[in-house]
Amino acid sequence: MDDNDIERVPVRKLSERDYRLYVQYGIVEGEYEDLLVEQEGGCAICHVTPFPDERKLGVDHNHRTGKVRGLLCGKCNSGLGLFLDDPDLLRTAAKYIEADLL
Repeated sequence: MDDNDIERVPVRKLSERDYRLYVQYGIVEGEYEDLLVEQEGGCAICHVTPFPDERKLGVDHNHRTGKVRGLLCGKCNSGLGLFLDDPDLLRTAAKYIEADLL
């Protein structure tokens, strides 16, 4: 389903999940599934694949632009949030952990 298709579908006819994905992230279930296939079913960071009865991977997005980056498990998504999505902080944290491994 592309952007033109979604505009033709009355919002009330979308499934509850499609509606939430569309309103929050501008995607629909098919696009979520495409991301999941691209990521081989796992988190974009740790690659963990959730069990069927577990919560689905969350949609990660850039909070400034709204652009979807990928699908993350709860731990990785929370981790990025705790580091304020700041690459410099994440690099500093990685160096800190790596120094302890030497």
